[in-house]
Amino acid sequence: MDNTKNNTAMMDQLADLLNEQEPPLKFVTKDRRIMCFAHIINLCVQDVISGFTAANVADDLAWAWHDDTEEKDKYIEAMRGNPLALAHYAVHAIRASRIQYDEFASLTADGNRGQWFKSLDGEIAIILDLQLLHDVKTQWDLMFLMLNHLCALQPTVDLFMTLPSQQKELAKVKISNAGWSILQDYENILKVPHKVQQQMSVEARPTLSHAVPSFKLFMTAWEKMQQENQHLAPFIEVGLIKARHYYNCMDNMKAYIISMFVDPFLWFCWIKMHWVQDWVVHAEESMITLMKEYHCLKVPEDAITQSLSQFDSLDTLAQQFNICDMALGGPRPTEQQSM
Repeated sequence: MDNTKNNTAMMDQLADLLNEQEPPLKFVTKDRRIMCFAHIINLCVQDVISGFTAANVADDLAWAWHDDTEEKDKYIEAMRGNPLALAHYAVHAIRASRIQYDEFASLTADGNRGQWFKSLDGEIAIILDLQLLHDVKTQWDLMFLMLNHLCALQPTVDLFMTLPSQQKELAKVKISNAGWSILQDYENILKVPHKVQQQMSVEARPTLSHAVPSFKLFMTAWEKMQQENQHLAPFIEVGLIKARHYYNCMDNMKAYIISMFVDPFLWFCWIKMHWVQDWVVHAEESMITLMKEYHCLKVPEDAITQSLSQFDSLDTLAQQFNICDMALGGPRPTEQQSM
């Protein structure tokens, strides 16, 4: 559920009602409050996006980027021009009318047929037939999709802005090469949570057991990007601060630990691979305590279901982010191995 205060109050009230029963159900709110995965991802992303347009973003970038190069100066100068605002305006202006947008789409088709577009190394480039998308705040992921499509259509956008019919309206929002680099960096930052969220969404039966590994993978990918690209550190760190807070909340909830323990594809392997020893011991003690409490309960056979979760999805994400040590890998444990 979402992390709003009214949901917290509802869970506390539910605990009071259940614990008044005879015998008490020992309902602990903290252990059973499952947070909305997509909502947490979105909160982290929104903090990062806010950093893109912060008033002091250029100064923070200059402090984080230690190399004194011409590229750095151009990048920071472009940052002061707020390339994200230029991107929004460019999309809005090109889509201002159906006639104008049809002209833009025709330009892509004509350019591909005439081989007008070239890659950086001079090779002929084919521009994908994509739609320019508006960013809508109430639609999660649309910022990433807007930037993804806009950057893919960069050659067409640049050419369209030079047309005589567009000079008056679009010349003032022409995006520089450094500005395009910034937008592509924004896209790459947002691509990480987008892929993780999409991977969790495409499963036929998303399971809670994949929430912690997927969220950890998301954080690790951002941390890796932060280390390899010092000029992106100020943006990513803002999102990581929020992400670490919620990850710690997950660590303290028994529901997540239990779900990974009972998942036949995960068991305790992931926890032992990626948590420090103190937390591994804590998780083991939590499971043993819970098993002692419930060992006498009998579960009807028709209530037992076969898990359909696949750790292949986690391995796929780990490979996409080039984080090999986050992949579970290996064959699924056999029944004999589990004895």
